[in-house]
Amino acid sequence: MSLRAAVALHALSPIPEAASLDPETLDGVRPGSIEEQLITLYAEKELLEKTLGTSDPTILIAMVQSMEEQLVALYDEKVELGV
Repeated sequence: MSLRAAVALHALSPIPEAASLDPETLDGVRPGSIEEQLITLYAEKELLEKTLGTSDPTILIAMVQSMEEQLVALYDEKVELGV
């Protein structure tokens, strides 16, 4: 796996503090139903907004790409310095 792929994969990993939806809050909702999927979708969107300040996919992708570029540049600099 390339460094870029590893960075992107790590950046897209679930946030450890992100708790899954409590089944008790889904009273009357069938597992896998459209309603449950929407509840989950909005909970994930809210988590992104709270944690990263946005849930816009274009902005999130740009953030990950920027972090990847910065990390690659940092490692390149480290190699050039022989550290």
